[in-house]
Amino acid sequence: MGIQTDRVRLNELINSLETFLLSKFGDKKLICYGASSLWRDMIRIIAIDDLVEFFVDGDSSRWGDEYYGLEIKSPEELKNIDKSVYSVVVLAGAVEEISGILDDMGWEKNVNYFDIYQYIHVYREELSFGSMNKFLRFLKTVPPEIRNVSAREDSERIGIVLSAEGLNFGTTYMPYTISLFMVLKWYGYNVKLIVDRLHWDGDIELYEGHCAFCDHMRDLLISKLEGIIPENDILYIDPVGDVELSLEDEQECERIAEYCVGWSKWYNSWNSRFRSEKSVQNDFAEIFKRNLSYINPFFEKNHFDTINAITAQHKIAGVYYHAGRKRNIRVSSQDGMKGETFICASGPALYGEDIPQFFEKMWEDIGNKEEILDRAEQMWKKRRWGICESNKMSFQEYMKISKERGYENISFQAPETELERTYDVVIPMNLMNDGAALGIITIFDNMEQWLEQTLDFVIHKLNATVLIREHPSGQRQPHHMKKLELYMRNPQILEPYEGNISLRYVKSDEQINLYQYIEHCKVVIPWTSTVGIEAGIMGKNVLVHTNTNYRNAAFAWRARTREEYFETLERCIKGEEFLAGNRREAYQDALRYLYYTVNRRLKTDFTIVNSIDAPWKFNSFEELLEAEGVDEVVQIVAENVPSVYLIEKQRRRFE
Repeated sequence: MGIQTDRVRLNELINSLETFLLSKFGDKKLICYGASSLWRDMIRIIAIDDLVEFFVDGDSSRWGDEYYGLEIKSPEELKNIDKSVYSVVVLAGAVEEISGILDDMGWEKNVNYFDIYQYIHVYREELSFGSMNKFLRFLKTVPPEIRNVSAREDSERIGIVLSAEGLNFGTTYMPYTISLFMVLKWYGYNVKLIVDRLHWDGDIELYEGHCAFCDHMRDLLISKLEGIIPENDILYIDPVGDVELSLEDEQECERIAEYCVGWSKWYNSWNSRFRSEKSVQNDFAEIFKRNLSYINPFFEKNHFDTINAITAQHKIAGVYYHAGRKRNIRVSSQDGMKGETFICASGPALYGEDIPQFFEKMWEDIGNKEEILDRAEQMWKKRRWGICESNKMSFQEYMKISKERGYENISFQAPETELERTYDVVIPMNLMNDGAALGIITIFDNMEQWLEQTLDFVIHKLNATVLIREHPSGQRQPHHMKKLELYMRNPQILEPYEGNISLRYVKSDEQINLYQYIEHCKVVIPWTSTVGIEAGIMGKNVLVHTNTNYRNAAFAWRARTREEYFETLERCIKGEEFLAGNRREAYQDALRYLYYTVNRRLKTDFTIVNSIDAPWKFNSFEELLEAEGVDEVVQIVAENVPSVYLIEKQRRRFE
């Protein structure tokens, strides 16, 4: 029996990392900073136990003890060590703090001291290589005739962006992206695969050497692909020929970096969790600026009508979205999950910009409007008055219930109780990892400024009251993610109102029925929450200051300046005016938005699932072409068909 050679192997990765580190150490002896319980795991990855002379540790009670046969000493010992003979390897989570200590002693990072703690991530990596190996076999099933398929004359010029660091999103990222390109090619669209060979955030978010590993995986897949399709169908973006960025470019990179660090901290990425937000944000900004300086000339030279970039407007996708938007290039995107995907023909996947575009382009031609509105009304009644779900359910329980009953029928509001107090203003918060909230444009500088100025205006100037509600499903999130709720992330916003009954702040795990408070409030001010739509159904004033997808809806009032925002807010609180004007029209529009917002998941296994328990599903190219949801993906990406239109057709087909 022959050996399968076209495979990705973990041992090869570990070997390359060990070689990489040993080349840095050279002939020097090593001192390990941190007598960590992870030492045993570390020496399985990098066999350096014979090179270490002794340990140092900040715990004084351990000084003089032996650890794995070596003495534990005080870090003060490092002040008198000959740096030409020794290097320090850091094996402790507090890398940033230890780096400060070593810097003060005259040690230099990546010259004579090194962070090896990050390499533990390799041993505990949740990345399964099974999908990659299955995909390598899948490529062998692509018909050779694909090389000769001619592009249709009516096709837009389409670019499918592939970055190897999409591995950060899951094991099916590269197989999905390459397959999307090949499916479009097979169906005769004028499509190119844009292979991004830039380095992004893998080394700073995960571990040093991750980018190099991604490069290896990418090159392995592309080498196989080059034997299947014409050479000129693959374009490359390399770190050459950079051009100076405009002020707009630099500011956008800074903005993307700001919300990327929030996501990184929320997600608790392996390496960045031990670093300050400021240092990670600075790294992100520099990476985005550097890479945009290479991306810009690529798109000046290679012209596209539309490109496809994965997931929401953060990290890689955020930069490509900016590069496309400034050139009037339509940018489609997806954000996957197990058995379903969020997908958008124009804009970040979770923004839902397809919804207003569908209403503008196609709603008048829909023959079953009344049926849709009736369905929406029944759905709303279930959310408003139906059985409430416990906030304490796990994410797995939530996913199970959402599949059984449909997300539209789930409510995370507690049962109604007699209210002791009502509030003039209700502010529903988004989860910090919510793709719909990432990078949202507001008339304020940021979310913190919006909250600070709104609270000050309402409470101090208008002598009115405010209720702020964290997203209740935050209760299902891992404990470390709690730190990104307002009371932990920005306590300075709430501290001035401690003990002030004019402000009530509700954490995600507090049990209240927000609908009750909305019934009695005068205005709801969302960031981009679905609660803004629900408030519109309830006939409440909805004041919008962001570019959420319902910003121009009949039930919402959009403020385009801060002056207009505060003037409108005062009108809401002091008067009884319904800003939207026509209550019936506002009610029906809110129903439409709610219906299509909660029915935005395309059912398909053709997705960039980011979990180890959802590997690449397809054994052959023919099987992929016949799979559920693939035709819809093609129409959305290649033909600019609003996703919600096709998702509704799919849903009806399943009934």
